[in-house]
Amino acid sequence: MAETVYDLAIIGAGVMGLFTADFACRRGARVLLLDEWR
Repeated sequence: MAETVYDLAIIGAGVMGLFTADFACRRGARVLLLDEWR
């Protein structure tokens, strides 16, 4: 199995999580965004 390396892991894809992920991605970070599915 291949290993993927992320610069940032964000738990919670609410407003702040999405904003932070977008902000980091636009600056070149590799972001892992996790959220609970209900």
